[in-house]
Amino acid sequence: MRKMFYLRSLAEHHGFRVCDPTCLGFPRRIVAFRKSGASRWRLVPLNVTHTEGCLSLFHKVFGTEMSRELWAWKYGDGRGRAMIACRGKEVVAHYGATTRRISFLGQETQALQICDVMVDPKERGVMTRRGVFFQVASAFLESYFGYENDHLLAYGFPNERAMRVAEKLQLYAEVGRVVEIRWPALPYRPHVATVLRRLWRVREEERSLGDLWSKMKRDLAAGILVMRDSNYLHYRYFEHPCFDYVVLVVANRLGGRLRGLIVLRRERDECKLVDLVAPLREIPLLIDHARRQVTRWGLPVLTAWVSATYAGFFRSPGVYKTGTEIPIPTNVWTEGPRFEELQDRWWFMMGDTDFL
Repeated sequence: MRKMFYLRSLAEHHGFRVCDPTCLGFPRRIVAFRKSGASRWRLVPLNVTHTEGCLSLFHKVFGTEMSRELWAWKYGDGRGRAMIACRGKEVVAHYGATTRRISFLGQETQALQICDVMVDPKERGVMTRRGVFFQVASAFLESYFGYENDHLLAYGFPNERAMRVAEKLQLYAEVGRVVEIRWPALPYRPHVATVLRRLWRVREEERSLGDLWSKMKRDLAAGILVMRDSNYLHYRYFEHPCFDYVVLVVANRLGGRLRGLIVLRRERDECKLVDLVAPLREIPLLIDHARRQVTRWGLPVLTAWVSATYAGFFRSPGVYKTGTEIPIPTNVWTEGPRFEELQDRWWFMMGDTDFL
């Protein structure tokens, strides 16, 4: 019955209404739809023929170009899901996502990371259920979490305004916050017991990295986080078409056992701690190494995003919050895990976004 509910909703997005099948010469056991009028927009799932239109819309909305390589990195090889709205042949709205494997309360499953939510400025006048944003967003959720439900959760990183609009439309609810924290760089001096070295390829330490991920996953068995196994690390940090990440491992001087992995990204006036893989007890050691490395690069500060629930693991001398916060949304438009199961359970860092 729920499948039929979502099928009916999707049909209504396209201007169809359920009708009496006997009027069309069919028996009553058939579900029949009749076109009730012309839709303002044509809603269709994303395919490769829409790439140019979506890239053009991205430039129109954000004022910057997205490369075809970055688009393929997000949506290629079967990862991407999206609903778009067209007026004539022009793409005027896009609600997209990319597949991520996650650990949900210790069990592996799939989620969709929402990204590139775009509406042509000429179409933004109506932020109600009659507007194009609601049409593509609800159709997306009904398609991929209702009628087809091979993904358990959706998540993303909306700004405050977008979050409030989606809450008003009853599409999202907030289940936590990501906060920004900073540390001043530390004077550089070698550690006595551990060393920091660059990792150029995942396969150099594939077995040890798998061990680090297993311990981190075990520590966060009551939480929800993106799987940080070797396949993910390779795709996310070694195959990114635009950003240059520095992937480093901390290891014991004696014996060489890995204690953790950190991902850094240098910018002009700061260094971002993009991600880490380690048992939670090792986080202070990793941060200490990162702060010393920042000094070697001549930068004054190390910055990170982390879910507020887990910010306590990042406490170390000199740390401070900046006041920047990002809401963590969850889909409440279609059926899924109860809100209470998700509250304050997500582990997020900058690397969990598609834009940092």
